[in-house]
Amino acid sequence: MPLPAEGAEPGTHWIFVDQKGAIWGSENWAHNIWTLDANMKDFKRVHWNVQEPVNSPMGGNYALDDEGNIWRCREGEVARMSGADGHKMEAVKTKKFASTYGSAMSWDHRYFGGGAWPRDGLVVVDSKTAEVFEPECSANCGPARGEFDPDGNYWAGGRGGMLVKFDTGKKRIFEYRLPIPYASLYSANVDKNGEVWAGAMHAGRYLRFNPKLEQWTEYVLPEPYGIDRETWIDNSTDPVTVWYVDHEGWIVRIQPLE
Repeated sequence: MPLPAEGAEPGTHWIFVDQKGAIWGSENWAHNIWTLDANMKDFKRVHWNVQEPVNSPMGGNYALDDEGNIWRCREGEVARMSGADGHKMEAVKTKKFASTYGSAMSWDHRYFGGGAWPRDGLVVVDSKTAEVFEPECSANCGPARGEFDPDGNYWAGGRGGMLVKFDTGKKRIFEYRLPIPYASLYSANVDKNGEVWAGAMHAGRYLRFNPKLEQWTEYVLPEPYGIDRETWIDNSTDPVTVWYVDHEGWIVRIQPLE
């Protein structure tokens, strides 16, 4: 990758592949958004004008909609930004939580969601009605990163040992305590069947949650960490295949038996 402007630290924080195969990334310290087309030839970089000085984080976790626009929750608002030039297209104000640690779009691109860690709550926006939901969860549950399930419900991994769900139909929050004492979550990912996958930090296990049965499955990992910074679920296999990158330098593949 070409280096950013002189004096700015390089490095990509958020990375995403869109439906056309183009790759998107955020340069958190240089304050850029870059794209690389599916043929791996056309590299473009857009500089965002943010209030933070260069080499200070601008908030590097974003979500991408089906029109190539970037969504984020920062500075007390959920904003839709142009992926072409970075200008703000629209925004809705939040009341409780000024920002989210994670950002996600629902499968139909109707909802934006994010965990408000280090605060205890979620931010979910219905782009169709412009409604903003900011449900609080129990003390120290700390929802961080997450994803939507096929039914449009948002799930987030809680730093305080909770898996947290916002049901967009019932408009309320649900909490599920982990089966392992003192473990916590960094993120949560959802497969095509609606099951939730997450690494159990400090426990050496990877967790699978069946929402219909409210049942946990534990997978013992070949190393004792389980700090799940990023997961990709291959929904083309049956059963699904789970890949995740561990913070301690491992790439792990999980192939469930059923």
